[in-house]
Amino acid sequence: MNIASRFFYMLHWLFDNIYIILRLINSKIKGLDKEYFRQLSRKCWMFGISVFLVYCIKVLRKTYTDESDLKVAAVNKMTVK
Repeated sequence: MNIASRFFYMLHWLFDNIYIILRLINSKIKGLDKEYFRQLSRKCWMFGISVFLVYCIKVLRKTYTDESDLKVAAVNKMTVK
């Protein structure tokens, strides 16, 4: 899951650099729209952040369940039988 977010960050970097280069040359190349690359870059950045957020929530859920299981096991050990 973390690889997917890094992939989207890479696409963000790529499209952002294309946008910057097109702004620097400031020419009207037919078929290349600067704003299209800017929007694409922002969408990739948003997807990367969203995927990383889902990954973090999954890790937190797993950590919480593991801690809960450890707490239950510790309580069961301390009870008098």
